[in-house]
Amino acid sequence: MAREGREKISIVLATCNGAPFLRGQLDSLLSQTLLFDELLIGDDDSRDGTWDILKEYARNDGRIRLIRHAPARGFLKNFETLLTEASGDYVALCDQDDLWMPQKLERQMEAMRRAEAEGKRGILVHSDLSLIDEADRPITSSYFARRGYRFPGERSVGVLLGQGGVMGNTVLTDRTLLERALPFPPGLRYHDWWLGVVAELFGTRITLQESLVAYRIHTANVSAKSRWLSGEMRYPWRHRWLPRRDEGRYRPLRALLGEVSGEDRETLVRYLAYLRARRGWIRHYPGLVRQGLLDGPLHDRLRWGTRIAVATFLGAGTQ
Repeated sequence: MAREGREKISIVLATCNGAPFLRGQLDSLLSQTLLFDELLIGDDDSRDGTWDILKEYARNDGRIRLIRHAPARGFLKNFETLLTEASGDYVALCDQDDLWMPQKLERQMEAMRRAEAEGKRGILVHSDLSLIDEADRPITSSYFARRGYRFPGERSVGVLLGQGGVMGNTVLTDRTLLERALPFPPGLRYHDWWLGVVAELFGTRITLQESLVAYRIHTANVSAKSRWLSGEMRYPWRHRWLPRRDEGRYRPLRALLGEVSGEDRETLVRYLAYLRARRGWIRHYPGLVRQGLLDGPLHDRLRWGTRIAVATFLGAGTQ
């Protein structure tokens, strides 16, 4: 489908030893119903034939631009480089082993245009995902439902800080948001969580409830979510992790305190206190609920409260 206007759309793809599923993903990108201008691919020193596949596709399509990292930088630095180097006014992120639905880019740009028509800038559009296995067999039609994610239509800093749930392989951003989010702050572990938080604090998040990406779960998947979905993380008495507590979030959020005020600052302060605590976490529970950091139905809040209470009782050894 042709596109109105002159704005450029870039897709950025980070690869590392992704040969088994890479052709399927590349074909899904090149089959989008909305034309894009650039496919920028950063390869992290692959040794399995990935680089040969990328060069083959680049020879056949002038929109593909390749960057080779040797030695490997890791996925976070790879994506930071790609987002910095992308030339588009709009930039979509993707992973090497998923499949995009043909209308993915078109549906997200429609949402982007509607938001821009309302005068909004600093926009992030993300969507639900379906799950597939190594043989493209469906696992579930909704990742949001599987994870219990609920994204309110209105702005909710607490939900994006605590629950998170913005999956990078579904994200489309405008240039304004990228300029605000880059460079990534020291201590950051996950780029998609950071982009979601920055959009919620300083821009606009748009959540599309339709599954526009088939997220592949397989044994080589580097994401911890693949282990959770396979059952490793389903049992809180085996994995007594405190809910919404990732200490890698502390430094990036601490740096934002001077840039926010009012309710946003109070939410950050409460969450940072919880992240920094070494014991006695149950005292933070009422504030976490009040600020939306443990948002969800009543049974979920009770479950989080129980886990926090047990961890407080047992002490620091549960971390």
